Amino acid sequence: MEYTYIELDKTIQKEIKFKKDSKRLKEIISEVFEVDIMNTSRLAKVVDSRRVFLKILNELGYTLSAIGKEVNRDHSTMHFYKKNDHLFDYDANLRYKYIQCREAFLEGIEGSQKNQIEKLILDKYSIVKLQQKYKRLSKIIDLIDRVTYEGGEDLMEQRIGDMINKYYYGQTQE
Repeated sequence: MEYTYIELDKTIQKEIKFKKDSKRLKEIISEVFEVDIMNTSRLAKVVDSRRVFLKILNELGYTLSAIGKEVNRDHSTMHFYKKNDHLFDYDANLRYKYIQCREAFLEGIEGSQKNQIEKLILDKYSIVKLQQKYKRLSKIIDLIDRVTYEGGEDLMEQRIGDMINKYYYGQTQE
């Protein structure tokens, strides 16, 4: 596969930016967690520091593979950390340290870029929450999507409403 000069230049710029961001974040995390993130230990403190590292860089759009390579882990380890992202909701200490690290990391970034990053993080968080909320209804939504032709949404809504009314109240809308 051949690259043009412009594509190669963009790839190199992205790689340089990633290295710069990851180095800076490693320093911040080392201060907050008081551990070396490159430590191979499986102590909770070290694992949590890697979770925060992954979460912040992934929110910035970096891939699990690139993040994993940066801490000498493969993408499957990073995928496991990401899969267990719910720990940030339940572990107040971990969440607090994540916020500390993220704030310190974003501190050195220009205002408009910082606002864009914050918006992306909030958007991603909202999407994940919606996915969790509607996970149990996904099969029903997929079924309705498959059988509803474009422009027929109002008719489908009416039919579903009639079906629910008939089921619960024994009556249909007129």
